[in-house]
Amino acid sequence: MVALFFYSNFCKYYLFSRYRFMIVLGTTDQEQIVYVIPRIATTNIELSIVDDITGELLNDSSTSELYGDYLKISLLIDGLVKNRFYTFRIKNSDTLKNIYKDKIFVTDQVIDQINNKTYSINKDQYVKVESNNDYIVIWAEENQYRERLML
Repeated sequence: MVALFFYSNFCKYYLFSRYRFMIVLGTTDQEQIVYVIPRIATTNIELSIVDDITGELLNDSSTSELYGDYLKISLLIDGLVKNRFYTFRIKNSDTLKNIYKDKIFVTDQVIDQINNKTYSINKDQYVKVESNNDYIVIWAEENQYRERLML
């Protein structure tokens, strides 16, 4: 009984909350496609994309269509800034209630988790310095070290 409780809580809180997804977009001026699962399946939507730093509402022109259980949204957003987060909200146009909310992260790096290409904040910033790694180790006897600490 205890093992079953532990296993169910482990799966519930660790396995399923381990991977947190967000929408990753590029700074391109071309159309970018996003698939979401809204609370209500409708194409009468209003999008809002707000910069988390400045609070500025970005202009976008988008089209949406239902694609099975998914809502396929084609975004064309002006003014995306690289390495910034945005709040993405979708509201139902009829009731003005939120039907989806997520975060958007903008980067120009290629992210492909299947091939283990993940985002790196230090990409192309590390410079390898060639050296001969010569160093000197000075050993002191144990008693000399203790005498120095006592003084």
